[in-house]
Amino acid sequence: MNATRLWTIGAIVLAAAILVGGWFLAIQPQISAASDAAAERFTVDQANAVNLAKLAKLKQDYADMPTIDKELASLRRSVPTDTADYPSFMKDLSAAAAADSVTITSITFSDTIPDPGPANGASTPDASGPSTSTATPAPTASPTASPAPAAPGGTAAANAPLLVATPAVVTVKGSWTAVRAFLKSVQTGSRLFLVTGASLLPSDNAAAVEAKVNGYIYTVLPKGSGSTAITAPANK
Repeated sequence: MNATRLWTIGAIVLAAAILVGGWFLAIQPQISAASDAAAERFTVDQANAVNLAKLAKLKQDYADMPTIDKELASLRRSVPTDTADYPSFMKDLSAAAAADSVTITSITFSDTIPDPGPANGASTPDASGPSTSTATPAPTASPTASPAPAAPGGTAAANAPLLVATPAVVTVKGSWTAVRAFLKSVQTGSRLFLVTGASLLPSDNAAAVEAKVNGYIYTVLPKGSGSTAITAPANK
């Protein structure tokens, strides 16, 4: 092997070494950096897409704020935060009685208690009419005291549920059709009234019936206020 061939082989080996070293020292790090940058950009694009979707949802919610405020006002009217807000409920009853042509002979409230819930007998009867028909003495128009149902589990603790219920008994007189209409109206009024029972009472007018409607109106107490019994107002 002559000297020229040796120099040629050496030059080839040196060139290969330079190429391999250039790959590992210069080209391969650049390719890795470009790949990492592309992956990071993809992640940023995904995050931007999520944020844009959230922003669009927030803009839509802001545009819907007037509607949401109206719905909130309606819910606060249905279940207020003031346990003394009896006048608004009585106003609803009077409006329903006038619209359905019945006469309210008495309204009785009992002390406010923690929400008894369905497990304690609260169930909505069919709005087509009273669910039971029992003979009991006819009530007088004068106020009568109604004992408060016992709260589940005895005396409520300070951290009891915030939703409380006030038992109410409404006695009305009118035609059978009018009483049925009134029963439906009080369950669909602006103030939530959960009817738990209705019964017919003897009437001195053959053309009219007298019905006693039992139910609950509800209040949401502020946090930390507790839910011990709240005294009912003078009955009407």
